[in-house]
Amino acid sequence: MWDWLKNLLAGRAAQTGGQDDIDASSQEVAESLWDFREKPASRLAPLPQSLGIWELAWPTILAALMHTVVRWADIKMVGDLGMEAVAGVTAFAFSQVMGVRFDNAIEIWFVDDDPALLAHQKLIDTYVSDELVVVGIE
Repeated sequence: MWDWLKNLLAGRAAQTGGQDDIDASSQEVAESLWDFREKPASRLAPLPQSLGIWELAWPTILAALMHTVVRWADIKMVGDLGMEAVAGVTAFAFSQVMGVRFDNAIEIWFVDDDPALLAHQKLIDTYVSDELVVVGIE
């Protein structure tokens, strides 16, 4: 079947009753479609190596400028609150941050019956710890 489709797209249709199955215009369309498939995909954007420094850097520059404008607006809004309000919000935020704890345990990233976790637990049972000590002797 694929050979038939390839031949159809290449314009080599089988003849039936002495007449071509595809007329000339259809054959040109089929050939152009087949040629399109054999060509490598064209790039929608130029390669980074062909761009200049400003063409590569303008999105980052624009993002930094937008971030600066947002920071200025934030400073203006917070500055209008007054020193006591800013101190109160800062003290509240600091008290909330002090209660934040981070769990870096491997177990939280796996489901309970994961084979990798079971192998890790077997390692802990065998060697008591997964800490690594390297000793070099000269």
